[in-house]
Amino acid sequence: MEHPVRDVRHVIRSLCQGTPQEQKYAVNRYYLPSASLVHPFCRVPSFESFKVPGLGIEVSSRDLILSIFKWYKVLSPKIDLEIESAVFDQRSSLLYLTISQVFSIWFIPFYKAPVRLVTVLHLVPSNNNNNQQQDEQQDQRQSNNTNTNGNNLNHVYHHLNGTDEDEPSYAEVASGQAHPSSSPPPSHRSSTAVTNGNSSPSSRSTRYLIKSQEDYYQVNEFLKFLLGIPGAYLWSIWQIFSTIVCVLGAAVFAPLMNLSGLGAWLASTGGGANLSLSSNSRAKISASFPSLHVPSLQLPSLSGLRRDITDAIPDGAPAREKLN
Repeated sequence: MEHPVRDVRHVIRSLCQGTPQEQKYAVNRYYLPSASLVHPFCRVPSFESFKVPGLGIEVSSRDLILSIFKWYKVLSPKIDLEIESAVFDQRSSLLYLTISQVFSIWFIPFYKAPVRLVTVLHLVPSNNNNNQQQDEQQDQRQSNNTNTNGNNLNHVYHHLNGTDEDEPSYAEVASGQAHPSSSPPPSHRSSTAVTNGNSSPSSRSTRYLIKSQEDYYQVNEFLKFLLGIPGAYLWSIWQIFSTIVCVLGAAVFAPLMNLSGLGAWLASTGGGANLSLSSNSRAKISASFPSLHVPSLQLPSLSGLRRDITDAIPDGAPAREKLN
């Protein structure tokens, strides 16, 4: 991906809604061979190559990711998907996606899971990657095949009509490789083609490949896969109950938290005279917390503060004489 925020939409749609050929092309083009995947239901560790014992087949972690997307499409052949937002943090090379989708299993009647998730793609720059060279060679082969087919059809057409084959074919004119005989080709055409075909690496923009993919679901969104929408409602009820418990707990233990905060402040001041709480305050705290022992609080005395300030002033200073 040369423009991650713009190109990732096509990549995601190819993986989730494309044909098996489109899925394979997208994974091989945009994922590293050692890419990893983390999902609530599956995990693919990162490895370059692994030889399956007894089969003699070498697979990479990217091959396993492709299998997961294929099985994902088998379970839900039609997936409604929308990429709500895409943000690329270039400093950390992280691409954040907010995705909403409707997942439905074809052999379970009335099953639908409308979920939202956040996908984090860790990208790595790759200007001179072997996969990029292979993709360019594949695109070139496809272009050559198209031109070859057009030339073959043009040869048959001239043979049947008895015309001169030196005239440029429609395929050649459409692809820019030739010009109609009525308008001679410009003199700089060949130099332009060479420049476009062999552009220097410095003129190419940075291409990013996916190193890892992590899909994050809220618990209620995750439960929609297992228990459907009723499971998500049950978890939402539990969340509301937990919120009520937090509010009640904060209100009940507020006096204790205030007392502990006051004690920490007094301990940080250090020293002083023993000043006990009033009898009314001690009675209120004891009534609220019968098992709580309220000790006398240490408050700094004015004489102690004056002595500390006097000791800090050098002898003979006017301020010291005023304090004395």
